[in-house]
Amino acid sequence: MIFRWYNCILLMVLLVSAVSAQPSTSTLQGTAASQLSVTNVVLDPAILMPHDEGLVTIEVTNTGTESVPLSVAYLFPDGVTALNDGAYLSLGTLGGGNKMNFTFTITADVKDGVYYPLFSLGFREPGSDSLRFPIPIKVESSELQLSVTSAPNTFSPGRTDAISLSVGNPRENTLKGIVIVPEGEGFTFAQKSYFVGDLAPGRALTVMFNVTPTIATDLTFTAQYRNGMNDHATIVILPVSFGTDKTRADPVINNIQLSLSGSVYTLTGDVTNAGLTDARGVVVTVDRPARAVDPNPLSPLGSLAPDDLSSFEITFTAPNLTEVPLVITYKDLDGNEFQKNIPVSLDSAGLVGVGTTGGSSSLPILPIFIVLVVVIAVVIAWNWGLFRRKSRK
Repeated sequence: MIFRWYNCILLMVLLVSAVSAQPSTSTLQGTAASQLSVTNVVLDPAILMPHDEGLVTIEVTNTGTESVPLSVAYLFPDGVTALNDGAYLSLGTLGGGNKMNFTFTITADVKDGVYYPLFSLGFREPGSDSLRFPIPIKVESSELQLSVTSAPNTFSPGRTDAISLSVGNPRENTLKGIVIVPEGEGFTFAQKSYFVGDLAPGRALTVMFNVTPTIATDLTFTAQYRNGMNDHATIVILPVSFGTDKTRADPVINNIQLSLSGSVYTLTGDVTNAGLTDARGVVVTVDRPARAVDPNPLSPLGSLAPDDLSSFEITFTAPNLTEVPLVITYKDLDGNEFQKNIPVSLDSAGLVGVGTTGGSSSLPILPIFIVLVVVIAVVIAWNWGLFRRKSRK
């Protein structure tokens, strides 16, 4: 009887020992699941604009040695919502030492701020806690900056002018694929567009367009760019008005001297640039009805900087004319050609006022006047007896 009880007690001890030695499935599963962690998060774009769509990729790594069976993965919204929230409803197993990526398409129909949608990864074993990880996502509305930094005060029809633009990125993430496009009715553009490419945060650069207007209207520059997969645009408008450029070159004539030999006139003088920019390729000649002839039908002067002067000499014929049009042609820095007409009188009396001597053989008026004064003075003195000798007593 005692032996029977002893055998029963021994059997119970062995059974308890066997049960204690058997591993627990839930405990192992919990241990394996605890070795899963989020090891990387990639956002594209790194910062969203309001109403932008983007991609968030979450990397999960199994740092253990045992495989972990997975169930579902969600991205619970917090302002920012997932458009493909049903993409991971049935998952497999993540082996030890392996990684798995979960990519969600998100949209930010919210105002500026930082939001924290929650990534949740569930396991198939009952009683196992899910892996949860908040994803910080920033939404910021600042756009690419585009501004006109240099443009003429006034434009001229058919004249090409240079316009400089500044392109800047005030955001904390890179803006991509930037293209500047000019538009405007009645404009001709030397550059149809300007490709900037990618612009890093806090960077700015300058682009230039050569524009030729034919009518006075608005000129529009559009900066097209991408924030991640989203297309955006920034516009700047430049009103174009016609008028006289106050800074351009302004050649003026002085020290004119005119002489005549047979039927050929010789005209000399100085050209001074009274403007604020260079006059290039300056040429002086005469226009119809006068006719430029050899030996100096025209006088090339080259370039004149502001306040510079250069002398010229031209020869021409002007039968039956009392006035001829003196023509000065020149170009600006962009190669636009200008012409200035200055009437010059061929009348000797009219030329005195501009410091010009006539081409006749008659005596000058001033010396004749002096001779007459001297003769009259001598006659008066003679009549008064100033030149008679006094008689001796």
